[in-house]
Amino acid sequence: MKNKVNFLLPILLLVSLLVFVISISINSPTSFNSSQGIHHGDIWSTQVYRNATGTWEAPYYGYNTYTDAGKNATRDLLGYGNAGAGFKYVGLGNTTAPSSSSTTLASEYSSGTLTRALGTYYALSQVGNWTISNTFTADADNQVVNTTALFNASSSGVLLAGFSFTSATLQTNDQITINATIWAS
Repeated sequence: MKNKVNFLLPILLLVSLLVFVISISINSPTSFNSSQGIHHGDIWSTQVYRNATGTWEAPYYGYNTYTDAGKNATRDLLGYGNAGAGFKYVGLGNTTAPSSSSTTLASEYSSGTLTRALGTYYALSQVGNWTISNTFTADADNQVVNTTALFNASSSGVLLAGFSFTSATLQTNDQITINATIWAS
């Protein structure tokens, strides 16, 4: 009986090891599914205040275009702990929406009071959510705006994400408020 146990024990150990190795290889992922891992999303809103009438227009809500440069900056921040300054600078433009390959906001205002500005950061109560907000006041008549974007610098810098909205023609002292609410889940 003792000889049978001595003979069967190594065989049982070998079979157990093979079952373990096979189960690991069957359950291991062979490719990365982009729906796994970190998710990013934005809801942007704009609202115009008409100084002449003292009224606010109805807000406009929509989703952004998360640029490739923004995705790489997010990767660098999470992977290396350094992606430069935070994405708190808000730019305004009058053009088409940024695409995923955009690195600049086309027709971005570069003079006057509609130029890129440091937004205000608000941490929201939901896990992983925050808002960058800025209110711009027009310093001239007939200034058309219909795009906005978040950057990590007051000039140049990395374009994280951009958004297009219904055109607004601002007159002197009209205001437009940009709210970019961002979440990671």
